[in-house]
This record gives sequence, C-alpha cells and structure tokens, in this order.
Amino acid sequence: MIQPAKIAFDTSALISGYREHSTRGIGRYVKNLKNYFEKYHVDIQNEFQIEYFDYNVVFAGSKIKKAIDLLPRGRETIGRQLFYPYKLKKLRPTLYHFPAHMDPPALACGKYIITILDLILFILKDLYKTEQVEWKYNFARWLEKKAILGAAHYLAISAHTAHDLEREFGVPPEKITVTPLGVEKCFLEWGQRELSLEERSAVYSKLGLETDIPYFTYMGGIDLRKNLVTLIKALKILHDQLNSDVRKPKLLLIGNISENHQSYPALTKVIYEQGLENFVVKTGFIADEELPKFLKCSVAFVFPSLYEGFGMPPLEAMACGVPTIAARASCLPEILGTAALMVEPTDALEMANAMLAFMGKKDLRNRYAELGWRQAKQYTWERTGELTLAGYRKALAEGRR
Repeated sequence: MIQPAKIAFDTSALISGYREHSTRGIGRYVKNLKNYFEKYHVDIQNEFQIEYFDYNVVFAGSKIKKAIDLLPRGRETIGRQLFYPYKLKKLRPTLYHFPAHMDPPALACGKYIITILDLILFILKDLYKTEQVEWKYNFARWLEKKAILGAAHYLAISAHTAHDLEREFGVPPEKITVTPLGVEKCFLEWGQRELSLEERSAVYSKLGLETDIPYFTYMGGIDLRKNLVTLIKALKILHDQLNSDVRKPKLLLIGNISENHQSYPALTKVIYEQGLENFVVKTGFIADEELPKFLKCSVAFVFPSLYEGFGMPPLEAMACGVPTIAARASCLPEILGTAALMVEPTDALEMANAMLAFMGKKDLRNRYAELGWRQAKQYTWERTGELTLAGYRKALAEGRR
C-alpha cells in the first residue's frame, strides 16, 4: 500500500503580530486553506497527510532561540536564515508548503512548494527602495530570491502573478500552478440584500456622519503602490465638479493606518494640500461581520492600486453587491473582469468622472452591483483548495522523474 505524502503546511500567518500576516490577505488565505484541509481530511487522507507547523512552535523551548533574542540586532534574519532550516529539517515531511513567498529560509530545509502572492518588491523596487536603507533592501531581496528559486513547484494566486514569476525569475510555466483565491461567504450573503434604515443609521452613527452625506470607500494598505494620492486628487476634482447644492462626498479609508507607516506623511500631506482634512475618514480596522454594512452604505468602492497579486479588497466589495471602480493595472482586469468600472490608475480626472457617474446614476450603480456579485461568486475557497492539491501532485511527480 502506498503511504500518503506528508505535507508540512506553514500556518505562521495565523500568529497574531507575525510579520503583519494575520491582519492581511495572507492570514485570510492560510486560514481558509487550513479550513479546506480539515473539512476534506477524510477525502484526501489516502493521498495526503497534512500536518501544521509555525515559526513559534518550531522554536518553542529552544535554547538557540533564547540566545538569538538576546542579540542587539538582526534577530529575525539570523533566526530565520541560520537556525530555522535546521529546526525545520526535523519535521521530515515529503513536502513543505510555505504559503507566503517571503517566509521560507534561503538555506535549503528540504523539498518545498511556495505560494507567490506578488512580486511587488522586485517589480516596483524603485518605488520601495526610497523608504528603506538600500543595502538592507537589496539583501532582503537577495534572500527572498534565493528562497524562491529553491522551490520544487510554485502556486501563483493569479495568471498575472504567474507571468511575473516567469519573466522575473525565468521559472518555466509547467512548474507553476495558478490557484486564485476565494471569497468569504459572509460577504456573498450580503450581495443581494438591502440595508434597513436602522442598519444604515447605525453605520452613520458609528462614523459620526449625518445620514445624507454620501461617501466612497477604500480598503487596504497605504503604501505607495496603493496609489492613494491619485484617489485623494480624484476626490478633490469630484468636489469641484459638483453643484453647490449637492452634499460633497467623503472618503472612508478602511483598515489599520499607523502614523508610523513610511507612507503616512505623504498621505497626510496630499490630504492637506487638497483641502480635504474634513472629507477623509480613517475608520481603523472593521471586523468581517460589520464590514459589509459599511461598504454597502457607500456610493461605490474605489481601488486605485498600481499593482496587486490578486486584488482581494475590490472582490470582497463586489461580493457585498457594492459597485466598484478599479485601476486598469496588474491582475485587476483578470480578476474583476468587466464587472468593475476600470480606469487608468494615474488619471485622477478619469477616476473622478467614474465616481461622479456612480453618484448621479442609480441604474448604473445597480447594474455594477449585480455584475460584481456574480463575478465574485466564481471565486471559492473550495476551488483554491482543489488547485492547491493539484499543485502538490505536480511537485511530487516532478520529484519522481
């Protein structure tokens, strides 16, 4: 009888505070893949034995880790690159799966498959180098590249990301399995239902806004490639386009925005320069169970990002039945299709015109709300899980050739 392949699946992204993974799309991805493996355990147990590990557990009780923690600097790099591979080898799986390409050590720990979420720091290096010490940036990319090239097979979360991997690192397409992400059912359940007056009033009350003030929403990070400067400028143009008797809309920035973030000063500066201090609302983190209500109260969701590996935020907004405006850039046309109103990412006037169109045409909002919901329904975590297992099979088959 053939023994099932032992897969060691890295769940470090579920650790609170671990490299910011738990509060970002990586955490959502790992959580849902783990749920899939557990749900279909009986169906796959004859082929795969899925076991879980994380960075903290691997080092638990380790005298080495205690010694590393005493170092004045470089603790993360030394621990991950020198001692983590040694500890990982003791797991002895058939195949490791690192679901974030920045997490495996550069030194070989055994055969592994890696998920490529995006290659932003390689493709937009000129944009990000300015925010960090150059030698540290280059060294981090060198380690990351070495880890990427050491993989036996790759999972890419969009076809666009797969093409980036081929172009940037020369990885042959047969070594890549495209595994698009899924949408949470808690969002899709809101797709075709309307908010009650009480629910709308509760949202506006929490925001401290009068209920007749329209607003647009954005959800995600504030780093430079998110292109919020163009969105702020578009909001200013929109204000200038509106008649004096129309209430000027506000913009909700949903998510944790730290004043210590490198991009925070630039964001604050453009808001001040455009005279929009009273029209941009930073909501902070909003839990999934409340998020659809805040999205559905908006005129539209706007996502101006210059580069994404998949583009989860606009897809989640579309799943809630919210008309969406997105940048015609990177993977967004692939993932969102014709169900979002696409604009050039650096054209503030075109973005403003799209926002104005949604403000003035209810039938247009309704049409894109329906299109978006139908598009989002196509992305399921079950499909992500099935394609991931297909990637495991390819990785294992390649090792037997």
